[in-house]
Amino acid sequence: MGEKRFAAMFKGDRAIWALVALFMIYSLLAVYSSSAGLAFSRFGGNTSYFLRSQLIMLGLGLIIIIITHRLSVYIYSSLANLFFIAAIILLVLTLFLGVRIN
Repeated sequence: MGEKRFAAMFKGDRAIWALVALFMIYSLLAVYSSSAGLAFSRFGGNTSYFLRSQLIMLGLGLIIIIITHRLSVYIYSSLANLFFIAAIILLVLTLFLGVRIN
């Protein structure tokens, strides 16, 4: 019973879920291999500091992905016009209030 419920939570295109899992695993490898030395020198020998931080962010991201995946498409369609108008307003504000970096 529990397996069916777990599988139903990830319904949809299995290739996309496999890519999400692959990217999550790759990000863990990239973060650990590139930041172990920095974490060792800054955090008293704790080489897994950034890895734990990445794991927490991946967990939160996966929860958000599952929640948005389970929402009905009608919720998105009812909010699409509102988000479109908000995006236009933010673009105009960026044009006038944004800081030029280059």
